[in-house]
Amino acid sequence: MDITAADRFAIQDLYAKWCRTVDTCDAEGWADLFTDDGKRIYGDNSGQPGRAGRTFTGRRELLELRAPRAMTGRHWHGPPVLTDKGDYVESVVYSIIVDVSQDPPTIIAHFTFTDELVKLPDGSWRMRSCTSHVDAYRTLPVASSPVASG
Repeated sequence: MDITAADRFAIQDLYAKWCRTVDTCDAEGWADLFTDDGKRIYGDNSGQPGRAGRTFTGRRELLELRAPRAMTGRHWHGPPVLTDKGDYVESVVYSIIVDVSQDPPTIIAHFTFTDELVKLPDGSWRMRSCTSHVDAYRTLPVASSPVASG
């Protein structure tokens, strides 16, 4: 598969939507970024209680995973490094979480994501699997409102 400039922009947009849907607690929008059998895989040190070493598969489990909760963090993905693997594109991307309730905002986590991305017949891109490994993490304080307005 030839990774075109249009593909690269679409993949960057996929990651931007990933960050936005997580930060705004949009579980439906977040699950839409995955294939029907998509997987969210957490490394052994997930930074999240109950997620270390676990895999969540399919829309139902993905929706449960992204249940609305208070957020004081904003997720940021860097530019992905893309490698053609034949039937999918491997994407390796660094990500940080910034706690915006702090003055000044503070980076509280750094992750490395290794993802399998597939191009659908309509030309859009989805995550077949999304795997994170925590490089550094500190607990994010709970916001005072039930859901951040973003």
